[in-house]
Amino acid sequence: MKDGRIRVLAITNHSRHKDHPDIPTMKELGFKDFETYVWTSLFVRAETPDDIVGRLSAAMPRVLVSDAAKAYHATVPFEIMAFGPEEMRTFHRQEYERFRRVATAAGIKPQ
Repeated sequence: MKDGRIRVLAITNHSRHKDHPDIPTMKELGFKDFETYVWTSLFVRAETPDDIVGRLSAAMPRVLVSDAAKAYHATVPFEIMAFGPEEMRTFHRQEYERFRRVATAAGIKPQ
């Protein structure tokens, strides 16, 4: 994209990327239900004690603002979604439901 060999037609996220404000979203191009992105999260076993989950959750914001994280983040067009455990749990449920609806609409069935 930077050297002009490809032209990006749209961003698949819900909003335009801060580094590429001239690239429209799929929603802006008329695909109202089209939204997809890559996300990563930290998982622990369900029986992990709450105090350990709390310590990990408290450490993540510090990690995300570290020099190493900032350097990495500068090389990729990603946005950080720094969710706590409950917010991430809600996000995962919403993502599951969103993809379940897509699979149902497409006639995709578990095998």
